[in-house]
Amino acid sequence: ATEEYFNVTATRRGSERTTSFPFASSGNGRHLITMHWCGWTVVNTHAESGSRDVERDARESQLLHMSRLHELEDGQVFVLAGDFNLRAGEEAPLEREGWRDAWSTMPAASEDWTWCKVPFSARYDRIFLHDASASGSRVECTHMQRLDALWPSLSDHVALHAVLRRWPSHGAPGGCPLLLAVGGPVVLPTATG
Repeated sequence: ATEEYFNVTATRRGSERTTSFPFASSGNGRHLITMHWCGWTVVNTHAESGSRDVERDARESQLLHMSRLHELEDGQVFVLAGDFNLRAGEEAPLEREGWRDAWSTMPAASEDWTWCKVPFSARYDRIFLHDASASGSRVECTHMQRLDALWPSLSDHVALHAVLRRWPSHGAPGGCPLLLAVGGPVVLPTATG
C-alpha cells in the first residue's frame, strides 16, 4: 500500500459477525469492513481514489464487487457507506443491482458536496441502501445531514450523519434502528516527544 489510512466501524453493541475484505485491485490498500447485526449488514468502504485510468479501473472493479454484496444474505437489509470517490456516472453498477443513494431520498439540501479543494467539489462520501430480497424487509433513510463542523480540521471530507430504519415485510417499523455517521479519513493528532 502506498498510503497509510484505515477504515473504522464503531458500534455500541458489538456485532454478530465482522469481516474485512482487501481489494486485490487496489494499489492503496483499500478494503471493506462488513458488520452483521440484528437484520442489518453494514459495509464500510474507502474505494480507490484518483482519476487516472488505472485508478478508475480499480475503482470500477471494486464497485462491481460491492454491487453484488446483497446476494450473499437474502434476509438482511444492506447499507453500503463510505468514501467511494465516485465521479459522475460511476454509481451505475450499484444502481443496476438495486442499490439506492440515501441522499437522493431526502429533501434537497443547499450543498451536497463532501469533499472540496477550491475550485473543485464532489460528493465522494455516500450511503447506499438495499432491501432484503428474501424476507421483504426494506430500509429507508429518515434523516441525513452534513456535519460541516468536522471539516476541514479533522478530515478533508465533510462527514455525513444518517438515521436509517428497517421495515419488515409486514409494514411496522422493525427491530433495531441504525444511526450512521460516514466521513472521509480522519487525521488524529499524535503525541510527540
